[in-house]
Amino acid sequence: MVDKLTVLWELLKGNVAKFLEIDFNSVRYENAGLAVWFGYALAAVVFAKIVLDIAVKKPARTDSGYVIKTRHKQGFAVRFGYFIPKLALLCVAVLAIRTLTGPFINEFRETEETIESRTIIFLVDGSSSMLEIFLGSKDKESKAEIGNKIVLDLLRSRLGKKDRASYWLFASNPYPVQGFTTNDQMFYIQVDDAPWAVSSCSKLPPGRCANVKDSSGTALNIALQRLIIYIDEDEGAGMASQIYLFIVSDAEVYGDPENELKSIQTRNVVPHLVFIAGKKFAGDDGQEGDSTQMSAKPPASFVRQIHRYGGKVFDVRDEDSIPRLSDEIENLETSLVRLKKYTWKVGLFQIFLSLVLVVTFFITIAALLMEKFWTTEP
Repeated sequence: MVDKLTVLWELLKGNVAKFLEIDFNSVRYENAGLAVWFGYALAAVVFAKIVLDIAVKKPARTDSGYVIKTRHKQGFAVRFGYFIPKLALLCVAVLAIRTLTGPFINEFRETEETIESRTIIFLVDGSSSMLEIFLGSKDKESKAEIGNKIVLDLLRSRLGKKDRASYWLFASNPYPVQGFTTNDQMFYIQVDDAPWAVSSCSKLPPGRCANVKDSSGTALNIALQRLIIYIDEDEGAGMASQIYLFIVSDAEVYGDPENELKSIQTRNVVPHLVFIAGKKFAGDDGQEGDSTQMSAKPPASFVRQIHRYGGKVFDVRDEDSIPRLSDEIENLETSLVRLKKYTWKVGLFQIFLSLVLVVTFFITIAALLMEKFWTTEP
């Protein structure tokens, strides 16, 4: 209990010191109109009190038969002493009103903090094969759309977990949508607005194609080469004890990524495959026929590579795939990540409130002492 009070006192004392350093010419208020209305109300209360004190006569025993000598009456110093707590209380009321209106200053600040986080990269297949119909879809959704939804569902379950995540689209030419960030809400919005593919734009809704030059096939090895450069250049990735790579794809890759998988393993990257099965149609009208082909399973050689480098395979047709993915991430090893935060708007509510509490405390103590030593006993 004593330790908690000590911490509280140090916090209040520090905030009071910060209050004394504030440049009030730079202070702004989020709701200045509220302060005006509270000010009117306070002025009305003070005015009513003054009027009542003047208009209402105080009871006095003028016929008691005793004349009180001047030396026994309370002098100006005592009466002024009683007035000081009231004046201070008025000042506290004004400060409390300003506190409630949300004071802040516009000031650029850079701060650092260290958090425990999981470093995750989402590498999403945006090749032309992802425009085929998802095998488990009832509404004939494309594999590309399903890939985006899967990542969004996973991110929704991870909100508030402080994951340090990055999102990439790839085909023959990898496309970074969002670099590493721990701002999960902003990251979710970025993924929600992200393109679904990087080629064949005419087959996609507006805004869902990145239209990256020379992007068609699923060149996972090239995407991994670009990721290796990105990881080597990122300071936070170098500090991570493990980096978890989720490859969201139909696994129709060309080119053997064996060398790249070995290379990312030396950088503590663990690859996982989020498999999206699909259908291929021979006709241009997108109707199923005798020539319909199904890619119901990822290539066995690719699956063996994923397992060999410590990863797992998740099939999105499994209704439990998202909970399993979320649980898998939750069980992953965390790393200490040093973050730099930049702020333009610095709130002062806590500082103002601390001064209100401290001054109120001392006013109460002063009033009790005056009542104890200056009050005349009968």
